Amino acid sequence: MAKDEQPAGTEPVLFVSVTRHEGQDDQPMEDFTIYAVSIDGTGRRKISAVDGSAFDPVWSPDRKQIAFAVVGGHVGPRPEIFVMRADGTNARRVTRSPVGWVCSNPTWSPDSSRIAYTVFRQDSSMTGVDEAFQLFVLDLGTAAARRIGNGVCPSWSPDGRRLLFIAQAEGMPAEGPLFSCSPDGRDVVPVVKNKVSHRATWSPDGQQIAFAQVTEDLRATIWIAASNGDTPRQLTRHELPPFEDGDMIWTDMADREPVWSRDGKWIVFSRWVNVSAWGPSEGATLMKGPAAGGLPQVVSDVGRADLMGGGPWLPAILVSMVQDGRDPGHQRGGKE
Repeated sequence: MAKDEQPAGTEPVLFVSVTRHEGQDDQPMEDFTIYAVSIDGTGRRKISAVDGSAFDPVWSPDRKQIAFAVVGGHVGPRPEIFVMRADGTNARRVTRSPVGWVCSNPTWSPDSSRIAYTVFRQDSSMTGVDEAFQLFVLDLGTAAARRIGNGVCPSWSPDGRRLLFIAQAEGMPAEGPLFSCSPDGRDVVPVVKNKVSHRATWSPDGQQIAFAQVTEDLRATIWIAASNGDTPRQLTRHELPPFEDGDMIWTDMADREPVWSRDGKWIVFSRWVNVSAWGPSEGATLMKGPAAGGLPQVVSDVGRADLMGGGPWLPAILVSMVQDGRDPGHQRGGKE
């Protein structure tokens, strides 16, 4: 083990914390801030320091940078993709979407030279559901971006040969069946036919995928399958039945955004409590569960968020792992 690496199971996780406050005319406002915490629950610290709300963070494979999205501040009301150093400095904007279109869900190529992301039209009625959600690949060296197809929430395989993505289904913008394609958008094949929520992720060896599967009663649980979708098995379960409150159907909790530890032994995910069709109401907790199966454990309490509505650019929490466990420039056990 290199001296700047941490033992497996203690590597840092990125997550987004959401806070509410009163804005102009006493209107409620939400701020999104990127934090990091070790997988063992220690060393929670603030990462992002940008003008606006930062979300959708993901480490680059070379551990030197973080890609993320920003909305508000000088960026304005339409989110764009940014890249910053791993310590949160030198943030720079790397996308400039046309009027009416917004960017989200960045994912790095294994060599850290390209970023795949979602571009979608805020008013999908002008384009139709299929055309409203599109996948792009950005070359960071040339700044050239190219559309490769339709879908949301791409995830690059460790060998660089495939991208997982969710085919847009009517209803919740970040939910639908899971497919994979080559980085140029060709060779599209189905992976999971059931409804998947937000980003699915690859195991470090590329042999398995983890994803959140959603049922009609709003339950979301973490599943693991072979990289082609075969032999799926359920990792988390919820025992309490959904319940109704007026015209709204609620479920006790929902597990989303799974990512793998660098040794492939753990899955870290977000667990929301009391979830309705409009979003979570009681905040969320970062959890980790053994990839082989077993009871999940708490990593960090994220706190109340009150995310109502939203879309793929406003995920509940998006967590990201440094796959080889190198902690970029921070001391384990430090404070914010």
